[in-house]
Amino acid sequence: MIQPFCEDVHNWVTADSKNVAAVHCKAGKGRTGTMVCCYLLYSRQKTTADEALKFYGTKRTHDDKGE
Repeated sequence: MIQPFCEDVHNWVTADSKNVAAVHCKAGKGRTGTMVCCYLLYSRQKTTADEALKFYGTKRTHDDKGE
């Protein structure tokens, strides 16, 4: 599911500069976080999993822990 997700998101967001992708689940830590971090790696916005996870954590929360 990860590869098709990344391909679909990438095709959508690169098709038009006005396109955005919204991904969510209940808390945004497990499933959503996994998929978003995979996309960050797929799109080469981040080069390592650790870098993607740290970036996602700072964007998702105020304290990098969920609050």
